[in-house]
Amino acid sequence: MNYSLTDKVNSKILSSQDVLIIPGGDFEIYISNPNIKSADIKKFVSGGKGFVGICAGAYAASSYIDGYHAGWGIAPHIYSKFYNFDGQLNVSFTSYGQDILNYSDTKRLSVANGPSMYKEGSYTPLARYNTITMHRGHAAILDDTYGSGRVIISSPHPELYPRESGLLLKMILWASGKT
Repeated sequence: MNYSLTDKVNSKILSSQDVLIIPGGDFEIYISNPNIKSADIKKFVSGGKGFVGICAGAYAASSYIDGYHAGWGIAPHIYSKFYNFDGQLNVSFTSYGQDILNYSDTKRLSVANGPSMYKEGSYTPLARYNTITMHRGHAAILDDTYGSGRVIISSPHPELYPRESGLLLKMILWASGKT
């Protein structure tokens, strides 16, 4: 698997990639960063490429962040709610999530002010929170499409646990269309 790291995201950078991963950080900085061209990201994903957003990347990709402003809309059917919570929460994978990611069981994953997410109407998340916090019942990991591309966004940070690195890899593979 080839990868590159950059602080600029534009059509030239994206032209040699299959999946764009936007990690945690500050979603407001991602959204307002002049070096990140959201129109180029939309064109990339719409053309059949993949997107993985984690924490701040999930906020940025969503259609709207309740109480704040619009996201990029790369996950056009997903809305985010901001909750101030930093710690570990139990995340349960649905049968749909188990089929898509070939990943099962309940995992305890880190959340660093990540979004609680939902779609309007009925939907099945890949994983949901099942702990007693403001996140309870909301989606922790959701999928969506944008044009011909696949989008997966995650509130928790699977990359923070080396033993859970398989989850992040499966998310990337699914977004790439290789599974």
